Amino acid sequence: MMVDMFREPLPVREPASPWQRQASRARGTVWVWYIAVLVGFGVFLSMLPGEVDPGPFGCGVICLSPRTEALYLSIALGGPTWVVSLAVASYFAGAWTRRRVHASAIGIGTMSSVVGAIAGLICVGVCVAYIVAIP
Repeated sequence: MMVDMFREPLPVREPASPWQRQASRARGTVWVWYIAVLVGFGVFLSMLPGEVDPGPFGCGVICLSPRTEALYLSIALGGPTWVVSLAVASYFAGAWTRRRVHASAIGIGTMSSVVGAIAGLICVGVCVAYIVAIP
């Protein structure tokens, strides 16, 4: 079998610039923090009692267990909060990596998660204010 020595070599793909690699690592750190929060919340939900306690006044219209109530509240408040805070944290992870190329990706991802958590608390406050304002 002959080898073609005059064949043109395959083009070499340029590696991503350092800040792009750093941004993806920082966003990965953000995802790890958010998944850890979800796992922690799942553990918290599993510790709540699953049986219905009617109490001294009876159930009323609907009888729900504390676990189900917490799950419904987390879907109503936690879903929008999680999406908003994750978007804010991902944005800050990308923005900070462009400005601080020599910073650690784990540090940038953690700080972005803190900013995302603050945005999440603001979102929860807005959701609660909206729920309270509904007559």
